[in-house]
Amino acid sequence: MEESLFVKAFGTTPFIRVMDYLIGNMLFDVSLQDICDGTGLARNTVSGVLKNFLELGIAKSTREIGRAKMIALNRENSFVKHLIKLDLELSKEYSDKIIEKAKIAVRA
Repeated sequence: MEESLFVKAFGTTPFIRVMDYLIGNMLFDVSLQDICDGTGLARNTVSGVLKNFLELGIAKSTREIGRAKMIALNRENSFVKHLIKLDLELSKEYSDKIIEKAKIAVRA
């Protein structure tokens, strides 16, 4: 699994990896297992991170499907809004650099 720019910039801590996964899937609610599969982290690790996220209002519980409790990024949280903006700016800066390199390569 290739690291995202967010993870490359801020490290591979469980907090960052779970946050990156939730930002990447912010249009959906996801289960604990989805996050484990997407991040490669152990269930207990993800569970601990999510507990903190829920307490801080970074994530919110949305619904239950069978025994699975679904979680979503709380896009109304001001901290989350800043992280999403930062993630988008990182992506834009990176893509701008790739475009500039391509223009230089074409000229050469």
